[in-house]
Amino acid sequence: MNVFLFFSLQIFDFWNYKNVIRHRTCLLNVCECNVQKTHQVAVQVTQKIEQLIEANHYSTDIVRSIGETVSAKWQQLMFHAEERMKLVMASTNWFKTAEQVCILSASVE
Repeated sequence: MNVFLFFSLQIFDFWNYKNVIRHRTCLLNVCECNVQKTHQVAVQVTQKIEQLIEANHYSTDIVRSIGETVSAKWQQLMFHAEERMKLVMASTNWFKTAEQVCILSASVE
């Protein structure tokens, strides 16, 4: 094991890991809730756009363009949300592993 990594793990205490893991879990829940709310709004906007197009809105091209923009922005948001979720999960797993290493190293001492 890398001596620097071992020393770095010894600096953090057990409760610090628990707080970080708890914070990351809360962050995941908030992000998921916000994505769901945003999805509901995006669906409502898309439905309204479809209604306007079906009702032969006088500016169908503009309405269709707005719909495409909303769709593209939603896809971009989902991509970034998924990437952020992966990072949060990876860091949470790292802290869980670090916590286990600290517990094991404390039991060896």
